[in-house]
Amino acid sequence: MKKILILSEMKIFPSQNEGQLRSGRIAKSLARMGHDVCIHSIADQSADYALSQSLLYQGIEENLVEEVNRSRWGSVLFAVSRRLGLIPGSLQKRLRWADIIICDLPFNPPIPGA
Repeated sequence: MKKILILSEMKIFPSQNEGQLRSGRIAKSLARMGHDVCIHSIADQSADYALSQSLLYQGIEENLVEEVNRSRWGSVLFAVSRRLGLIPGSLQKRLRWADIIICDLPFNPPIPGA
């Protein structure tokens, strides 16, 4: 089975709108087919930014995890690095891990080969 990385703008679980619901269903379906699925979310809901962990790892179900950037400056740094053509360290690690990348973002991040 494949290792699938889904890049998301906002935390998907728990789903709060139709876009998150759609992305969550796709991720769950792939995981239930036996693939290892990781959702890498660039930002969290604003109320959660005060929490101490800068990167949250959340097990959703078997074969499915979501990692969420909780850094106050994470989304700003991601935007700046995107303009400069750089890839943040936590995302570089996941890109090396993945066999397949699904970009669920309104823009194209600086991913080699994308």
